[in-house]
Amino acid sequence: ETVTRASFCVLAQKREDSFQFVPAFFNLLIFLIAELLILNLIMEAKIKNAAQRTKQEVPYGSDHVTFLKNFCKQLDKETDVSYQRERTFSWGTPDVFINAYGPVEIISKTNGIDQHDREQAQKYANGSSQKSTLISFGTHSETPIYQTF
Repeated sequence: ETVTRASFCVLAQKREDSFQFVPAFFNLLIFLIAELLILNLIMEAKIKNAAQRTKQEVPYGSDHVTFLKNFCKQLDKETDVSYQRERTFSWGTPDVFINAYGPVEIISKTNGIDQHDREQAQKYANGSSQKSTLISFGTHSETPIYQTF
């Protein structure tokens, strides 16, 4: 009887310890998700800052390559932004692939974002399993237009 009671106490203690592990695991999981969301928001702000400076520096009606080069130059000014320009992946070749963010397509056409642009961005989002962003500089407004897929 003593052995059985002792075994029961050990099992009860192990069960209690495992229940304490569950809240700690979920707290860690919630913390990591919150951190990823915050990092994503910070990266998004850096991308928008680079795009805004590009819009201010490059004249309306400039070609795609001019906007792309200037956007990359502006990304270089941002801290902790690692990117690759026109890198080929199995799912396509985006204008810019920003590590820890995803593909970014630059649009310079004066008619804005069309159906083909949206389909391409969606293809990149599906292929990369990350969000894909279109940035259109081809408008008369002072700010670029963003679409995320």
